[in-house]
Amino acid sequence: MLRQNAATMLVGATVAGMVGGDPARFVSIAALTAILVALTSQYDEALEELITTALDAKQLGS
Repeated sequence: MLRQNAATMLVGATVAGMVGGDPARFVSIAALTAILVALTSQYDEALEELITTALDAKQLGS
């Protein structure tokens, strides 16, 4: 949990630095960040499932 909080703080600080005081730009960058995090999460879950399936198949074949 601490790791996730640290990553969240890092992303938030980075986005805040990119904004430059423009609220519209903040909304745009925050939305793009949310989309990228969601896509990364989906990719991670799919990759984990693929690896688990491959390892299970190998164990069954041995």
